[in-house]
Amino acid sequence: MASKYPEIKKYLVSKIESGAFQEGQSLPTERELTEHFGVSRMTVRRAFDEIIQEGYAHRKKGSSVVVSRHKNEIAVNKVIVKDNDTIVEKYGKIHYEVISFEKMKASHVCEVYLNFPMDEEVYRLRRIRRAGTTILSLEDLYFPKKFFPGMKSKDTKMFVKDLFAKYLVEKGDNHRLEVIEAKSASKFESRILHIPSSAVTLHVTHVEHVNGTPFFLGIDTLDGNMFKYTGSVSRLGDK
Repeated sequence: MASKYPEIKKYLVSKIESGAFQEGQSLPTERELTEHFGVSRMTVRRAFDEIIQEGYAHRKKGSSVVVSRHKNEIAVNKVIVKDNDTIVEKYGKIHYEVISFEKMKASHVCEVYLNFPMDEEVYRLRRIRRAGTTILSLEDLYFPKKFFPGMKSKDTKMFVKDLFAKYLVEKGDNHRLEVIEAKSASKFESRILHIPSSAVTLHVTHVEHVNGTPFFLGIDTLDGNMFKYTGSVSRLGDK
């Protein structure tokens, strides 16, 4: 006889996706599902394990299984780089809320990623990226003064690509280096993103190069419970 756990899993997923079971709500207990479907607890546990693995739910202290917050199926790099149509359609127009803009000496992170001496001047821009009223990310952006001379505070709500077009003095072949890490939120990040302290965040560090020289550093922090990284992988030899 075929196992009934796929039927239980399908039932639970359909209820979650339809909104019958809401975020934060406890799912039916093992006993309730055992009696409803006429199966063993082991079969119910297997269904629970699969929906937990797939991100639909999580276990709380004790034995209850709770509906998780839905993660947006949007590539992190699309969230950061451009005005993504899917995000705009779901949440609204993308805009920025500036936290700070200052000219400063290069920090250690600039030395590591941009190979800049510590006395090099950079513009540092910190801002919140929103779509409608929804917070997408916290941006920490570094623009070396020698590549972006005379950068003005009035332009700090522009898209990065538009800042490049307006201020970048060196033109040529561009390429990007990107590193994605999962980290615990700092107190500042938790306050800005409205997430619990030490919650999981996605940190996307990207370094832009022109003619082989690094000229821009951006560090974007996203709520790890709201977004997940998706991308495509090409096999060797694919174009």
